[in-house]
Amino acid sequence: MNHVKHMLAIALLTLLAACGGGGGGGNTSSAVTTVGGVASKGIITKGTVAVYPVTNGVKAGTALAVGSINNGTYSVNIGDYSGPIVVEAYGEYSDEATGKTLTVPASAPLRAALNYATTGKSFTLPVTPLTDLAYRQAIQSGALTATSIQAANDQVSYAMRLDIINTIPAAPTLTAFASATQSQKDYALILAAVSQVMATQGTTLEATLANLNSGLASTETATALNNALATYVDPANTNNTTGVTTVPDTLKNIGTIGKKLTLSLSGNGVSSVQAFSVILTLPDGILLRTNSDGTLLDSVFVKAGSAATALNVQIIARYDAANRTVDLALLAPNGGLTTGNVINITCDTSGSTTPQASDVGLGNLKFWDQYGARILDTTLQPTLSLN
Repeated sequence: MNHVKHMLAIALLTLLAACGGGGGGGNTSSAVTTVGGVASKGIITKGTVAVYPVTNGVKAGTALAVGSINNGTYSVNIGDYSGPIVVEAYGEYSDEATGKTLTVPASAPLRAALNYATTGKSFTLPVTPLTDLAYRQAIQSGALTATSIQAANDQVSYAMRLDIINTIPAAPTLTAFASATQSQKDYALILAAVSQVMATQGTTLEATLANLNSGLASTETATALNNALATYVDPANTNNTTGVTTVPDTLKNIGTIGKKLTLSLSGNGVSSVQAFSVILTLPDGILLRTNSDGTLLDSVFVKAGSAATALNVQIIARYDAANRTVDLALLAPNGGLTTGNVINITCDTSGSTTPQASDVGLGNLKFWDQYGARILDTTLQPTLSLN
């Protein structure tokens, strides 16, 4: 049987040659006593940080603890508090776009909100313009609750193409970038883009963040951020000390709220499915994120539901941008699929009207069982949802 599974895998890989798949993960820490991390707009070299409790949906007026920021880092003990928190930071920083020493004022600090804090543990939380945007979004929802804070952090993370809470931005220097992860570098570059927007528009940090917040996910805001990023990494910009001279593939189309296409399976025989393939035909207005060579970013396809929990599941995909088709296959060599979601597809939408899931074509659908035999069960059906 293992030999058959191996042959099936080869067959699918051959069918979708030159393909790629993706996966994801994150920080699952869920408890704190000590709150620490990086405060950056760029790096705040000298400043103050304060951690506030949230009571009845509102940030309290008295801080749980206050500490110092030294070369961007802070660490404070909040005792035995449990619940949502807000961290505020202010102080001097070196502005990436101009090279000048500027100040985040105490009257308009940068903020970050977290939907949990549990007695007796520690966690790391960055405080940046992106976490401040998320804080503003949460406030706009009507109250600071665990749900609104998480939703706002997720929304801004999606718009900016990185996890704004569980990623620590690198310092915007060649030395720091040499050892930083791509996500850490991306975070620093987006913060530099915010500074570039400030310089281009001649606005304060507070005014810039207010404008970005009011237009979050709008075409105007996305254009401003993408143009600012391109300006910052231009080789002619002597204030760029990161060594990056082109916009990374991972930061294409920042500032937009993308969509998630979810493919689900239903039918009597889902549990017997160990592989399937389908051709998706995308309508105008749905775009998939690609590398500069046209191949899909690893993050486009993510296992969901039973596929995420089953072992060794592989997602294989080939994107034909000219014909707007995706040859997609899933191989679950150990089985374990159940009715429900199996694949999430990250996409962007463009145009004045958002396409619907029903606009995506599903064709050439094929299923195989553990022996490599085709399954012809007509009750097996894939469905797509878009949110």
